[in-house]
Amino acid sequence: MIRALAVLLCFAAPAHAFKDGWPALFDVAGVADDDVLNVREAPNASSPIIGSLPPGSVIEVVKPNETGTWGQVNLGEGHGWASLKYLERRPNQMDGDYPEVTTCWGTEPFWHLERRDGQIVYSILGLDQFDVAEELDWEKTTVSHRHRYSFKSEKTVGVISRQYCNDGMSDMENGLELNLILLNEDLHLQGCCSIQPHAE
Repeated sequence: MIRALAVLLCFAAPAHAFKDGWPALFDVAGVADDDVLNVREAPNASSPIIGSLPPGSVIEVVKPNETGTWGQVNLGEGHGWASLKYLERRPNQMDGDYPEVTTCWGTEPFWHLERRDGQIVYSILGLDQFDVAEELDWEKTTVSHRHRYSFKSEKTVGVISRQYCNDGMSDMENGLELNLILLNEDLHLQGCCSIQPHAE
């Protein structure tokens, strides 16, 4: 009886509960201490090298290629591909989980937002909004859409979506988009987000 119930629960569980979410954080692994992991222009070993990742570093992989053998990463102001053979996915990054966003940014006007220790800190060029820090009141997953998430602070409301995003000023490709509303300014901003950890 217990075994039958376990089987039924397994089939009843939503498929996304067992599916990897993207973007995701990976550790560079299986690379010798005196070597690097090459980042290439396209997802194949004969493509030109455009950068490298040292062993032990952490990198955000925006998405895999169609065969799941290469991962798209951002380096500097552009993007490339690294072999997933040498990248180890960090645990507990499932489809539908609230993304651990660290940084968001956008243009018109230029703005920048960071999420740290239960706070958001944002700056907006052209407004009297420089390094404004606010405590997060809540962060939630949208009930009817597992790829949308929201947060609220004293003066802002944000909606994060898992979808392709380009900032319009670089060749980076991102997997998260933010719609940010500043309540006191009646201002709606749109931009991209990353889960890449802050530099120590």
